[in-house]
Amino acid sequence: MENLAGVIKFASDNLSADEQEKPYIPVFCDVSLKTLAEFMLDRWKMKVPDVMISIVTGVFHHKHWPDDYVIAFQNGLTKLMNTSNAWILTHGFHAGIVKLLGEAVRDEQDKRTVYKSKAFRRYNKRVSQITLIGIVTDSLVNELEAFRSGSEGGTGRRRVELELGIDKPARQKYNLDQFHTHFIMVNGSNKHTVTTFRTDLERELQRFSSVRKNFASGDKDNSSDDEDNHSVMPARNTESTASRMGVPLVALMIQGGPESIHHMWNYLRNRTPVVVVKGSGLAADLFANLYEEVANSSDLEKHLQKLTPEVLKRLEVLFPRGKQWEQDEKTECCNKMIDCMRMAYQDDLSYVTILDLSRSSSDLADIDLYILRAIFSSQQAREMDWKEQIKHDLLLCLQWNRPDFARDEIMQRLVKMKIDKDVFQLSLYLKNREDFVDLILHQGFKTHKFLSHKVLIDLFRYAEDTQFFSVNVLENLLGYPAGAMIGERFLLEDLNWIVATFTRVEGFVNSYELSTNSCGIYSTEPSVAERKALNALIVWSILMGRQELTRVFWKYVEDPIPMAIFVSAMWHGLASFCREPELENQVRTWGRDFGVMGMGVLGMAYKESLDRTFQLLDREFPDFGRRTPVQLAYDARNRWFLAHPCCQKWINRLYMGHIQIASPHPGSPQIPNFVKILLSAFLIFPMFFWIHFPSIDSVDAQKKRKHSRTQDHKIRISWEEENRLLTLSSSGSQLEGLESASNMGSNTAMGRSQDDRRTWLMTLQDDQERAVRGETRRKFLRRLFFGNLTGSSDQFSLVERIYLLWTAPITKFWTFQFFYWLYLGLFSVVTLMPVCSHEVKRLFVAPKNPTNISLDPEYLEREMEDSPTVSFIDVVLWCWTALITAETFYRNYRLMSTRHFFHFMTKIMEMIFMVTFLVAYFTVRVIGQQPKLVTAFAARLLMCVGLIYFSYRLIGIFFPISDTLGPMLVRIKFMIGTDFVDYMKLIAPFLIAGGVTCQAILFPDMPLSREVFRITFHRAFFSQFMIQPISELAFTETCEAKRLNRNEAAYCHAGDYKDPACATVGFWGYMTVIHYMVILKLVLATLLYALFTATQLRYESEADAIWKFERYSVVMEFATRPAVSPPFSILYYIFYAVRRLIRFIRQKCVRSDSPKRMKSVQMKARRAVRHDDFHYWKGLVREYFREEERNKREAAAPQRTLDKVVQIYEALHAHAGDLKQMKERLGDLEAIVGKFQNASYISPGSSA
Repeated sequence: MENLAGVIKFASDNLSADEQEKPYIPVFCDVSLKTLAEFMLDRWKMKVPDVMISIVTGVFHHKHWPDDYVIAFQNGLTKLMNTSNAWILTHGFHAGIVKLLGEAVRDEQDKRTVYKSKAFRRYNKRVSQITLIGIVTDSLVNELEAFRSGSEGGTGRRRVELELGIDKPARQKYNLDQFHTHFIMVNGSNKHTVTTFRTDLERELQRFSSVRKNFASGDKDNSSDDEDNHSVMPARNTESTASRMGVPLVALMIQGGPESIHHMWNYLRNRTPVVVVKGSGLAADLFANLYEEVANSSDLEKHLQKLTPEVLKRLEVLFPRGKQWEQDEKTECCNKMIDCMRMAYQDDLSYVTILDLSRSSSDLADIDLYILRAIFSSQQAREMDWKEQIKHDLLLCLQWNRPDFARDEIMQRLVKMKIDKDVFQLSLYLKNREDFVDLILHQGFKTHKFLSHKVLIDLFRYAEDTQFFSVNVLENLLGYPAGAMIGERFLLEDLNWIVATFTRVEGFVNSYELSTNSCGIYSTEPSVAERKALNALIVWSILMGRQELTRVFWKYVEDPIPMAIFVSAMWHGLASFCREPELENQVRTWGRDFGVMGMGVLGMAYKESLDRTFQLLDREFPDFGRRTPVQLAYDARNRWFLAHPCCQKWINRLYMGHIQIASPHPGSPQIPNFVKILLSAFLIFPMFFWIHFPSIDSVDAQKKRKHSRTQDHKIRISWEEENRLLTLSSSGSQLEGLESASNMGSNTAMGRSQDDRRTWLMTLQDDQERAVRGETRRKFLRRLFFGNLTGSSDQFSLVERIYLLWTAPITKFWTFQFFYWLYLGLFSVVTLMPVCSHEVKRLFVAPKNPTNISLDPEYLEREMEDSPTVSFIDVVLWCWTALITAETFYRNYRLMSTRHFFHFMTKIMEMIFMVTFLVAYFTVRVIGQQPKLVTAFAARLLMCVGLIYFSYRLIGIFFPISDTLGPMLVRIKFMIGTDFVDYMKLIAPFLIAGGVTCQAILFPDMPLSREVFRITFHRAFFSQFMIQPISELAFTETCEAKRLNRNEAAYCHAGDYKDPACATVGFWGYMTVIHYMVILKLVLATLLYALFTATQLRYESEADAIWKFERYSVVMEFATRPAVSPPFSILYYIFYAVRRLIRFIRQKCVRSDSPKRMKSVQMKARRAVRHDDFHYWKGLVREYFREEERNKREAAAPQRTLDKVVQIYEALHAHAGDLKQMKERLGDLEAIVGKFQNASYISPGSSA
């Protein structure tokens, strides 16, 4: 057989050199099919297919299709070729439907020309092979003589050079389709023989490919004894599995003629599923109409007998009688079609599937869906290997990317079966399989038992599309060379470095834990292992650029809101390394979308439960570096999340601490809140009127205090007396019981007078009245020191109130600001003071002998020199500045310890400047070493620079918290940082040119010196703020007296005057100044105002969100500041040091196991809370996606309505066609009845 095989070289410009030669083999119908199948797979090196599709259509009988049908058909088959390794078998001629298929292959090959490049193969690991096999009847081949005269090439194979000529339908000669990949030339005696040969060959190829496929995967054993393992595949027997889980074969009937009906008869006889395209025309429509007519028939045989004459009539109409269409052939074709209807249902299985093009829900682009339906409807359910069958079906749906079919047909059978790991891994490898991943995770697939560090590396290496990861992550971000392969180093070092760079979360992916958890060795709980595995998969999907897959994983995480913020930060970080502007904008859009998703879930929780939402915002998540969601949002620069009303309410609560400012009563004077805060903090007693304390931090202690106070006034009754009272109250009336109780109380009273008739019950009443009167007298003092007068139900002592007031961030804000203003006032006084120390002493130091103060100035000077050399006010200012510096260091340390340290370089520069200023100030002013180091002006300059810095520092610290000044500062920052800088860049050439030209034209003889540069700079720069000096353009008498005679002037003298300082006024002087002033004042100044206005309008909607975002950092800074502001913060530092020392000594001296027990209790409580929160937040995420789907459905409601109207119209049209057919049948029936009646009338007459 190998001697007969050869190649066909098509002389065509549409094919490249390596695609022009196509292998072929000529065979007879009696050839060994097993040998031929083995030859095709081995010698032609054909890859084992995933599915075989046989196109049943006619060579002679075909008709023109509309363009929309052609495009949909080509798209559907192209999708099949791209999503799976499919074999498509045709008659091989360039005619009819096969011609359209060849053109689709041609277009796909043109697209795949880029696949041959190394760059594409590096980024795309999977490119399916196109296999289009033509089983050709050699008697119909045009230019058949070329095959008989073919010569052997250099490789020993027969080589046929085929010129594609013109088809000759009259002679039944057609060209081979040049876009087929393989040809089998069949020498058959008639058409039915070739058809039968093709059917048998396809069946043999199916069997042989199934054996090869199962043999190749027979050594793989994914079974596990662990019942928690998701893989349930047993070890497979090759022979048994080959026949049961083979390569599916499906026939697709489109148009066609009588030979196509014979073809279908062979397929159904062999129980091969077929798909018939109704609406394509010719035999396919006849077959589909007949099938639909008998589909629901109760008596199939009787119905078929009635339809036989009609089928014969339709065959006659469709295929008129000719040489190739005799009466016997027509009857045989009719009988085979009737047999096809009988074989359509066998053993409760359907082998015929109809694709009706007249329905709007049917589309040739979804031809893979109907092929899957045909496969599944003809598939027998097997009890022994049903798990293997489900896996096989699921893999086929996964390759063809039909999640809708898998959800409706397969997932319904997965009640007791766990999905195999290989299926989940393949769904991750292939792109656009997000719906399958969602289906698998929805079935309860445990990702932590699938994901090890090696599997994660394989996902990065062998995913279908790695271009985003290779270009933007490996090359642009990490600096890897092009085409570099990643290994364990990437997973151990680079991966966590990327996450930490974009989100500041350290150690997010632990490779060791992934591997141990996949083996069932847990260092924590299985739920934690599952959470970490999902986190790793989310990072993988982000770095691979699969945004939809990230959304799917996000649906199943335990912490959706922190994860949404995390993903948003990752996307925004990756966008900076995308070199293409469109891709960068797209990635930033992905980040914003995830931020919106997180805010959507937060908004739903905010509406349902405010307490639970605040608990979420307060919680530190261990997976995210023990950060709260608010911290994550700030690190991610997600200002929209922080601007959410829930987050702002949480920030306001944090800012207020544990206090509330009382609202003014109607009609009372309006007192600013800062006045209430400051007066309450300094004077204490206004706190009882202006401050509320709604905190419930010490509820247990308050209950104990209330219980102890009530016990002081409770009159205890003996147990015997209580029993007697109960007995009497149950035996008699209430009055009799009271009297009896009084008698018993009087009898038991010892030492009482007989005249004293007060019973113990009356004594009880008197004691209670005295307690009430005592409570009234002590009411004021108790409320003063143990309660409050502001209406709060929770009671705090005076010390607790003072502590809560002074530790509230709002109190810190106003007290710090108050003392800071005092500090700036003192700083201003010191800056205005004389530089030298003896001048300071003249102001603040009194002489020893005040009587001689006006008599002897020299004596006064000696008195001053005998005084101390250090200025007290300088020492106070330096100490105050040192305490502010210490407070800055302490605040930054607290921010770092609580992971709120933002703007790292800015704060480092701030601390360096403050330390430098302290050292310089101490050296120059405090210890009086300025004459030895710097001049008096430099000392004065030092104080001015310090005052400017500390004054501007006030704006950055205290003003952003104001809801009025905060947004204004945001706009000013953008105006100065963006617009003014751009304006100065734009104006710089005009300033340089204008300043130099004005100086050169007006004062041409002025010698070059520093003064010239100073004047030039002064004139050019300050002309922006003032008018050009007009006096320079005016004639003065002094200069006119020095005017030169141009005839006597030297050549090098350019001006009109002897004095170089006199301006040369003339036409060019005016033109230069006017040109400069017009551009500077009328054009550029107006442009600056326009830039400012545009910026204000552009950031008008975002200014509020940006201010709320920055306000959080200010609130956190004051939350971590000491309760006492400088200069009294030294007391806090002393207290803090003593407390730390006591704690250290206590830890060294006292050892107890109580912390361990307390830790275990906290872990149990935390576990219970997380389990409850997991279900709550997961339910919210599902509700969020349901709401999203609901909105999409509402948006698509008009289109759905239109589709329903179209369907109704199509149904009416179909019914009209049925009525027309029934009318024709009635007409035929009436004609037959009329003939019988005429015959009955004629027969008696003739007999007579």
